[in-house]
Amino acid sequence: MSNLYEQLGCKNKEELYEKMKMGVDEVRPLLDFFDYVKGNIGNKEKPIRSPEDLFHYVEHMDKPSKNLVQLLFVDTKNIPIHANKARLSRLDDVKRSIGEGLHAGSAKVFISYSEESDIEKIDKLEKLLDLIGTQVLDKVQYSDKNRTYTSILGSDRYSLSDSPTIIKESGETTFPDLSKKDNYNEFAEYVTRQEIKGMDVIKERGILLDKLKIVDRCQ
Repeated sequence: MSNLYEQLGCKNKEELYEKMKMGVDEVRPLLDFFDYVKGNIGNKEKPIRSPEDLFHYVEHMDKPSKNLVQLLFVDTKNIPIHANKARLSRLDDVKRSIGEGLHAGSAKVFISYSEESDIEKIDKLEKLLDLIGTQVLDKVQYSDKNRTYTSILGSDRYSLSDSPTIIKESGETTFPDLSKKDNYNEFAEYVTRQEIKGMDVIKERGILLDKLKIVDRCQ
């Protein structure tokens, strides 16, 4: 079992955490794995039927920025099976993100982007997804100023019947389970301690529990 720090080119948890915050390419596998864990992927009881359901998921993910979009891939029942992010300025990163969603078994996706994002790039992303047969169920725009999400397409685009058609999904992902690496538990606990400092355990209980998932993964 290899060492997590060595695999990602770092000497210790502090160095890895700094690279993670900066989004350095060499730690991308870890960022994607954390997104996977925090995205509530294992919850098979809560399909996304409305913008309100969608907001419940995206508010616990990292916020999108001008050049960074969040993609939430779902199965035929609108149940999340994979979450990741992509940089709009890099086509190879966009293709990577879409490829992971396809390998996870998805045919639909929700896009979360910033109000500062280039709309033309968002439209190109949507056209690319449509070209490969991945339906964009909704696009939600995040306002950093107001800290709110706004649904662009609306609930009629992805409401489901009470008995949707069930098709078996693989649920597989293309990135490795990093929780099996030496030092993962140590690093996950360190990240959690750093990110929950100063949080209100009552008002921010949902976010707090979400951040603890990266530790729960290895219990």
